[in-house]
Amino acid sequence: MYRLHNRILVGLCALAACVVLGTALWLEPLTGDLTRLGGYAENSFGWNGVEDVFAPPLAQHGRQGTHYDIVVIGDSFSSRTSRDRQTREGGFWTDFLAAETGLSVGVFDVAAMPLEQRLDSVAATAEPPLLVILELAERTLRARLGGGAGICASGAADLVAAPDLAPLPALPAPVRRNGRTLLHPVSADQAADHLKKTLIRAVLGVDSTPVVRLDLSRDDLFTSRRADSLLVYREDFDKRRWTGDDWDAIRCRLAAAQRHIEADGRIGFLFLMAPDKSSAYAEYLRTPYAQVDTMSQLRRELTGPRMPRLDLALRAAIARGGRDIYLPNDTHWGSAGSRIAAQVVIDDLRRTYAALPPTD
Repeated sequence: MYRLHNRILVGLCALAACVVLGTALWLEPLTGDLTRLGGYAENSFGWNGVEDVFAPPLAQHGRQGTHYDIVVIGDSFSSRTSRDRQTREGGFWTDFLAAETGLSVGVFDVAAMPLEQRLDSVAATAEPPLLVILELAERTLRARLGGGAGICASGAADLVAAPDLAPLPALPAPVRRNGRTLLHPVSADQAADHLKKTLIRAVLGVDSTPVVRLDLSRDDLFTSRRADSLLVYREDFDKRRWTGDDWDAIRCRLAAAQRHIEADGRIGFLFLMAPDKSSAYAEYLRTPYAQVDTMSQLRRELTGPRMPRLDLALRAAIARGGRDIYLPNDTHWGSAGSRIAAQVVIDDLRRTYAALPPTD
């Protein structure tokens, strides 16, 4: 009886190992944050198109005391803030901004230092930048800006000089996602995690992951095999619970940042909101969800900070059938979305500085 029990146990372990090994051989390497955290297969949700990457990167990781024409204080939409970030160095909107303007761009991680402290260091630079861009993902606004005091009254100072925009001759190189090959194996841990999350969803009907899969009414917006589905962060929908005080605090922090940077007219300030993926594709969800008009909330009683409508530009591109504006396996933009973000900033620069004399 004891031997039979051992044989059954060994057999079950061998079967489990074979299932995990088979899954590891079938799965494509995990690259997207949504597929990784949600336990979804890259085979189904990985992008199969071509992304553009500048090599070497044109935007630089910001260094204290170094002069940049444009300083970007941003999150993972602006630079590679973690090792598991899918977008490669040279593939961010900041790289496209540098390419199209010829200006030096330094990117600082918004999480590395309190915002006011970072703004102080930028404003105190002997040779300040022409422009500071604060970029934040929509769902993080309350966490990033909801606390702390700020002067809520807004109003822009008169800027004194315009940048000279001259595109660089650099061209991005096309890259493709690594598929399933012997050179890119999937670990047993990743395979086991995928099996666990998939089985819990299928058998128990419970999804405790931070990722939600939504059905789309269109199947031409992504290059993935499951282009009829949208992966998004569950946190995207928490904005519905933000209070009036939350929005007031966010607006006050933005106004305070703008007043601080533009105090003497030497530096311009621009706020760039990266819309949540669920917001950008809301029109094409088969089951509509109540959406928050974040830009309307931000612009209410707040006229000072420049806030270009990146949300409208991205939605327009999606409506035209643009593919992989956001990557199907990720919460971030593909190179198509990054180009749009850069162009929105460039258009704002041209409008803002059109009547000003050029810099020396």
